[in-house]
Amino acid sequence: MHGWASGVYPANWRDRCAVVTEYLNQLDDDTAADLIKKGWPEAFLAAERDWPEAFAIWKTELVES
Repeated sequence: MHGWASGVYPANWRDRCAVVTEYLNQLDDDTAADLIKKGWPEAFLAAERDWPEAFAIWKTELVES
């Protein structure tokens, strides 16, 4: 996860990984495992789709830049 995220989100990959980890922890084990098997891009997209308020700060940063 960290290797992929640091390449895609170099400025805030640690925080994003923490959010995705928390998201995965809220899922049942089978759902989380299936999502991880699909790959990190899919896991991050699912977390952002299902938990948009957790990603709102980064959307705000994009608008302000």
